[in-house]
Amino acid sequence: MKVYVDTDIPVLAITKKGFRSMLFAFFKFCRMRGCINENPVEGIPVIREKLKTPKFYKVAEESICFQRASL
Repeated sequence: MKVYVDTDIPVLAITKKGFRSMLFAFFKFCRMRGCINENPVEGIPVIREKLKTPKFYKVAEESICFQRASL
């Protein structure tokens, strides 16, 4: 898992987060069944996605968009 998180392959953070979640759930199941003593994924931090600042349109730009949409 650590190799997957630190890879240079262009993979979205949400994909990595989903992969971690799936592994976490699997190892949690194994721990509940007594197959393992601890969840190895617990030591890997959750990947946070950096949110972009949304673009705000000016009133004039909105008017143009609405006019084009109504055509």
